[in-house]
Amino acid sequence: MPLQGSRARDAGVSLFELLVALAILAIATSLAGVAIGAGFRDRVLERAANQLERDLNQARIDARMSGQPVRIEISETGYRLPALGSAGVDWHGSVAAEWRTVEAGRSRPIDQVDIPPQPVSALHLVVTLRDDRRETRLEMRPYSARISRSDRDPNAD
Repeated sequence: MPLQGSRARDAGVSLFELLVALAILAIATSLAGVAIGAGFRDRVLERAANQLERDLNQARIDARMSGQPVRIEISETGYRLPALGSAGVDWHGSVAAEWRTVEAGRSRPIDQVDIPPQPVSALHLVVTLRDDRRETRLEMRPYSARISRSDRDPNAD
């Protein structure tokens, strides 16, 4: 038996109500997508810095164990460690890197670096990784060859 009167209107959902519900769902989905995308961008720089720190430490250890310098070849999009059999590391397009050595208080850009088997006073390596929101600096100190790391927001200045 078909529903009659006001009960018929209460039994279903109107087209307008359905469109409003879909619009709310679309807005919530787009906001979630923006939040997820921002989190992904933050992790790209973090992962690049973590990978570089691990590789610098591994190059330092391998140089000490073999008694030979380990070369790091630098490109615009990443780096390669031929002695370690590394095919290379290419960073996500949003990460830019600047590799520099510091000698006698002067900083100069480099396109390759040899990690010596023994810590020496001559090698002071600074690598700055940047994306559009943050900057991470890794620094291999002379004498100890220890790697320090600092993060900052370049837009906060």
